[in-house]
Amino acid sequence: MLGEGPILWRSLVAFAVFCLVSSATYLINDVRDVEADRQHPRKRFRPIAAGDVSVRLAVTAAVVLGVVGLGAAAYVSMALLVTSAIYVALSLCYSVWLKNIAVLDIGVVAGLFMVRAIAGGAATGVPLSSWFLVVTSFSALFIVAGKRSSEMRIHADAGMTSARATLTQYSETVLRQISTISAAVAIAAYAIWSFQRADTADFHATLFHLSAVPFTLAFFRYALMIDRGDAEAPEHAITSDRVLLGIVLAWFVVFAVAVYN
Repeated sequence: MLGEGPILWRSLVAFAVFCLVSSATYLINDVRDVEADRQHPRKRFRPIAAGDVSVRLAVTAAVVLGVVGLGAAAYVSMALLVTSAIYVALSLCYSVWLKNIAVLDIGVVAGLFMVRAIAGGAATGVPLSSWFLVVTSFSALFIVAGKRSSEMRIHADAGMTSARATLTQYSETVLRQISTISAAVAIAAYAIWSFQRADTADFHATLFHLSAVPFTLAFFRYALMIDRGDAEAPEHAITSDRVLLGIVLAWFVVFAVAVYN
């Protein structure tokens, strides 16, 4: 389906839209956290915290990026505009209020990942299956809980008082339970989907079944990184671990061949 011109074009525009609106909301969040970021060993190098970008310029850029992004979304479809607007509203609520409430902070960040996924369907008109939504949402919860756990570990090792209010409300046990439950649900949902998706005994079906193996191993590898305290920045954790990248590549190849075989 991605090979179809209109769908590919709408997917690319939706990608650009969320690059714009997410950048806008990240700027607002960094403006609000500027003083706390200046006390953090890594975040103090962010442009606003480091003084490379003024607060005024950051806010202006956020408004421009947000308006352009929502305008582009409206050009594609009303569904994408509504989804993008929900993302912006939820992000702003998180920055202003919800980030300070334990459990809700994790749920909202995971929800923002979900909105991104839903936006793809909204832009292209492709229906999203319940299994896709379950796997995506609980995978996001797993990653976000791991991020909080690593933040807690880093602050404890550095003898820092965390600027993130919710970290004082969590314990390693609670975060580990959230990660474990989220991973279990995501893996189980993917396994059930893979067997329902391929209900014949041919090679095509076998590939769907086999794709559950690297999918599960990816969770195990990332869990190891969480336990080491290396998952504070998920994007860096994923791209810097060659073993994890190899597992993800193996999953992608098996899955792609199964879909397009």
